[in-house]
Amino acid sequence: MRKSTKGEAMQSDILYLLHGADQAMSAYDILAVLRKAAPRLAPMTVYRALKTLCANVQVLRIESLNAYALRQTEDTDGPVILSICDECGALRETVAPEVLVSLTRMAQQSGIEPTHHVVEIHGQCSDCGTADLNSRGHLTAPDEDRKQKHSRGTHDQ
Repeated sequence: MRKSTKGEAMQSDILYLLHGADQAMSAYDILAVLRKAAPRLAPMTVYRALKTLCANVQVLRIESLNAYALRQTEDTDGPVILSICDECGALRETVAPEVLVSLTRMAQQSGIEPTHHVVEIHGQCSDCGTADLNSRGHLTAPDEDRKQKHSRGTHDQ
């Protein structure tokens, strides 16, 4: 039987922690939780483990949030498109090779040879409700539109 290394044990701890998380976590959030059991744990140890987990396509780095989450799909052959709810932090992972091929072509036509793709879309998930257009045609949350109507003296009946 093969013994696990300290690095593998740290990766396992991080995977367990992310599996129980309800949203993506920053490296320092992960460090804070792990320090409860290992107070002298160094940030670099967590970063090394996260780098390995990302390279092994077990964990995603969410660039716009500077955070990490477990991979949701089994398809690990290419980059993913992440949809992120700004209200609750829900994360949806989509593999859409045709979109990434188009983005690559666009970059190449602009004189850039892509080395990797980062596609993150922020918005509001269906559980949090959908945005509405206000009377001026601007996107607003449903509550904002009611507040605007109320401040103008018109009420929803």
